Amino acid sequence: MKIRQPIVVAILGLSVTAVGLVTETGSDSLRMTEAEQVAPESFSVAAAARIEPASQEVELATSMTGVLREVLVGEGETVRKEQILAVLENSDLEAELARTEAVLRLKEAELRRIENGSRQAERDEAAATVKETEAVLSNAASELERRRVMFLGGSIPREEFEQAQRDYSVATARHAAAVQRYALINDPPRSEDVEIAEAELKAATAARDSAKAMLDKTFVRSPINGTVLIIHRRPGELLSTYAETPIMTVGDISQLNARADVDEIDVARVEVGQRAYVMADGFGDQKFWGVVVQVGKLVGKKNFRTDEPTERIDAHVLETVIKLDNPNSLVAGLRVDAFILPSFLRDQAALK
Repeated sequence: MKIRQPIVVAILGLSVTAVGLVTETGSDSLRMTEAEQVAPESFSVAAAARIEPASQEVELATSMTGVLREVLVGEGETVRKEQILAVLENSDLEAELARTEAVLRLKEAELRRIENGSRQAERDEAAATVKETEAVLSNAASELERRRVMFLGGSIPREEFEQAQRDYSVATARHAAAVQRYALINDPPRSEDVEIAEAELKAATAARDSAKAMLDKTFVRSPINGTVLIIHRRPGELLSTYAETPIMTVGDISQLNARADVDEIDVARVEVGQRAYVMADGFGDQKFWGVVVQVGKLVGKKNFRTDEPTERIDAHVLETVIKLDNPNSLVAGLRVDAFILPSFLRDQAALK
């Protein structure tokens, strides 16, 4: 692309207080007072530029290695922020998420069981067992006393008396066990049991969240409201975090800007608010007007090259963004020539 140079024509007026300088811009003309006269070569800053969406072009990639399962949108399709645009193979991650969710539910139930204690039916059963063993113990005590009297009177042999003693001892032990079980069922849960259950629940929750995060990485979402500009990868292709090729490129083309590489020798003549226009080879002499909305803070290497064989590729430039008033049929990615007018012509009212 060959950068056009603006044609400057100086017109001398007869007035003592003003001399006009007119710049040839097709259907547009700009006028300056005598105090605003500048040398023709400094009338505007010319720079190579490229049309881009106002959001810039956003290249969507993956944060994990995997096979691209499906692309859910097509080129030129309008998308909304957070919309899923592509999906990687993730059946194994879905299974892992299901497993961790099941473990989490199990740990939640275990904690509730410990905190709630035994069920009412278990408490009722334990109370009934205590009463039953009390009755057996009472009968055994009565029988032991009766056998003791009979043994002392010589009515029964020692073996029967000793059997009564054993029955009483068994009844006493069973009653004590029933009372202990009843107390255990009705006691509040131990703090260490609750702490263990809570820790296991936290670990299960962390495992579930990790599995969910891994699965979420397989869904490629749009970070902006915009349009799919180009799709780089197709279903079945292997994606890697080490690959430079993105899955697709999206951008907000409802507003187009021109990003210009202003040569470092012209940086002092560029500021926010200046009027500017761009021209493209495919549109002849048509000018697309705009205003400078951003001037870079760091001089660096060129972002793109023109087709000019004499172009210096080692030149340092300052990125300057021009917001276009009416891009019409301009498209993102188109290389253009940008011309930035002096700051005193920044007002729209200065243009006829």
